[in-house]
Amino acid sequence: MIFTSPNSSLPSQGNRGCLPENFRIEINVIFLGSYKPEVIEMVISKPAHTEMQSDGRVRKWAEIREEGKYLRVILLSDGETVHNAFFDRDFKKEV
Repeated sequence: MIFTSPNSSLPSQGNRGCLPENFRIEINVIFLGSYKPEVIEMVISKPAHTEMQSDGRVRKWAEIREEGKYLRVILLSDGETVHNAFFDRDFKKEV
């Protein structure tokens, strides 16, 4: 799993130069708030709902029971890079 930010100017994964392997993740956890990587991974692997955006990005939602809310994770079109993650107040679970 790769974390990124819309405002990130970090080098691409294949062009890190001398940056440590975990540099990108440490920097971008700030942009993703307090969501633990394992929670984001759970949303990606076991979503309650998935949608494809017109630009190829993928939206995934899963309930975070401890919070009583649904976390939306947006992946870039590669299906791996996390673009954004946030609690979605408007998400309604399909019955």
